[in-house]
Amino acid sequence: MNHQEIVRRWIERIPSGRSGLIEYHGYGNISFRNDTIYSYGWWPMAKVIDWDKKIAFYRNYGYSVSTSKHQSYVWNALNQYGFKIFSVPNVTDFHHFADNLKDYENSIGKLLDIADRAYLNRKYYMEHADKMIKEMSEYIDLFMS
Repeated sequence: MNHQEIVRRWIERIPSGRSGLIEYHGYGNISFRNDTIYSYGWWPMAKVIDWDKKIAFYRNYGYSVSTSKHQSYVWNALNQYGFKIFSVPNVTDFHHFADNLKDYENSIGKLLDIADRAYLNRKYYMEHADKMIKEMSEYIDLFMS
């Protein structure tokens, strides 16, 4: 089973063998257990927060070149299956709300600083910042509802 197939099994919630558990720890360097998918068994790449509403947290930074490749498989699958994705540094639980919010603020600030200095790509950076502001607002709404 290749890496994309493992990601597909996670996102489609295909039970593993006789146990009926939603987990996979077999071939390759991608594994999952219930709502969270891991690179090398310990580094959480994404977690689905609500399967019915298709809401997922996606870790917004890489660990290594191979983990970044694993993350691209997860990102592509989440998009393909229509998930609303929140790109945050902490994906495993809701206790990191403030840290994730601070990361949004820092990222938006950096984009606005770059846009302020940019000549040719100002529009690109402004659009990206606007997109992140919208995502941050939706992230806040998710916790405030």
